[in-house]
Formats: sequence, C-alpha cells, structure tokens
Amino acid sequence: MRALRSVVTTEELLTALAPSYQPDLTASAVTTSTTPRAFEQLANERIVKAHYGYAEVTPNTLCYVVPIDLRVVRPQDMDKSYIELGVAPVRANDHYKSDIIDAQAQKGISGSLSVA
Repeated sequence: MRALRSVVTTEELLTALAPSYQPDLTASAVTTSTTPRAFEQLANERIVKAHYGYAEVTPNTLCYVVPIDLRVVRPQDMDKSYIELGVAPVRANDHYKSDIIDAQAQKGISGSLSVA
C-alpha cells in the first residue's frame, strides 16, 4: 500500500526509509508526558492511529507514515483497552451499591423474569 512519510528532525540526516511500516493497532498511546507539547504530540499520534498509520517519536525526530489510499477511519472502539488482543475482560462487581444502583437487587429482579 502506498503511504506518505513525514519527518521533522533536528538531526543532520533523515532516518533511512524502511521498505514497510507496521501500523500500531494497540489502544495505548506512545506519549505519556503531561507537558503542553506532549498533548500536541498525543493529538498527532491519535490522528496517525485513526488512519492506520505508523508513528516513531524520539527526542530529536518525529516520523509519521500514513496510507494514501485509505478510505476508512479506525473505529473509536478500537481505542478502548478491552479491545486489545490478549487483554482479559473486566468482570463487573456483583456487589456494587450506590444511591442509584444496587447490583444485588438488579440481579434478583432479572433472575425472576420469565418469558410467557
């Protein structure tokens, strides 16, 4: 698939052009810092991931690769942690109780319903 590679660097030479780039399909973000500049970087990473692209970020270089002929944007559900391969689903708390919700009471109600 044809792609567009964009590199911004303070190095003297660009990184070598790879024969192919694997898109990052995980939900986790590469940028973990909370500085204002990091928030801009996080926005870039989300755009690249949404378009099945590749991002490589080092202290001196930003490299983004995005497919040219892409027609579909990645669904937002793919960014939820439980969608990733190998992640165990989170079990609901059967004993959760608040002012509005009582899991035990709902369990009793749903267990007593019958279909006629």
